[in-house]
Amino acid sequence: MTPMDPCRPPIPTMRWPAAWSSRPGSAWLQALPGRRYRLGPLLAAARRDLPPSAVVYDVGGGTGYAMRLFASLGRGRDAPTCVLLEPQLEMIHRARRRFAPVGSAEVHVLRGDAASLPFPDRSADLVLSLGVLCCMAPAAVPRAIGEIDRVLRPTGRCAFAVPRRQIDRHERLLQEAGFEVVERFGRSRLLLRKALSGGTASSVGAPLSSAGRPVSEGDRVAR
Repeated sequence: MTPMDPCRPPIPTMRWPAAWSSRPGSAWLQALPGRRYRLGPLLAAARRDLPPSAVVYDVGGGTGYAMRLFASLGRGRDAPTCVLLEPQLEMIHRARRRFAPVGSAEVHVLRGDAASLPFPDRSADLVLSLGVLCCMAPAAVPRAIGEIDRVLRPTGRCAFAVPRRQIDRHERLLQEAGFEVVERFGRSRLLLRKALSGGTASSVGAPLSSAGRPVSEGDRVAR
């Protein structure tokens, strides 16, 4: 299995609402100007302090609109390694067509589940979670937050967004997992970092391995 191979086990926790049953066919909605206006400042802030040769994961990245926008903000700088993770095969196919190439970033597209990220512990400098946790089964959300915590380096950050009506619940879970807000962009878009002191991911979800659970070579992202 290569990093670009979308073949993964069944996805158990992603549960798109009925209104999104035709989500791949409506993917053009992601590229509306309003979305760029909302996400642009958040993504620019997330990219601003990335270290050289950073690793970035876009969890539930869809057709890759946000990742493409993120990559376009850093032309002329050190190129991060970007990995887009998405559960739906049709969205994966569209994302792979989108990146050919984009800016200066190297982008890999994988199929995977937000509640069981196929990445090593402490391997990411930045995780994008943009309108994803709101589309998961409620019981799986704490574990997905725990997975973000697991794969982020101690100095890593998370660019996060959900609909405004859900931000209070998700922000509370993030705080319980040991995240703190660095900057707010409107009501429901947050730039987060791991707090130096506070809770741990295991306090809001099922116990997670802290010593490198098995990851197949095809899913491993090397620095």
